[in-house]
Amino acid sequence: MRQSEFERLVAETIDELPADLLQAFENVVVTVEESPDPEDLREAGLPADEALYGLYIGVPFTDRDASYGMMLPDRIVIYKAVLERDFPDPTCLRAEVRRTVLHEIGHAYGMDEEGLEDHGMG
Repeated sequence: MRQSEFERLVAETIDELPADLLQAFENVVVTVEESPDPEDLREAGLPADEALYGLYIGVPFTDRDASYGMMLPDRIVIYKAVLERDFPDPTCLRAEVRRTVLHEIGHAYGMDEEGLEDHGMG
């Protein structure tokens, strides 16, 4: 899949968020990268042989205070090559991109892995 098409899938998922969630989605940059580097895997607490589809790097909205506005943006990174490798079928890939984006947005809203599982985003 071309980079622009993949990025469009990510953007469409964000655009479909309810208005109240989108309004609160501040100071976060969403990017697409090919693959995680070793530092990304360490940040996620994963071994080098584990697949990482996305990563939230920052301070969850629930932990921010009034001084947070002067900080660099948080980041959500979606890893294109890893998703394409594990989901070669276009329909499955689209579904997994959506699930991954929502999963990482859940982290931005302060949800841990258990909370994400409880909401079907694990």
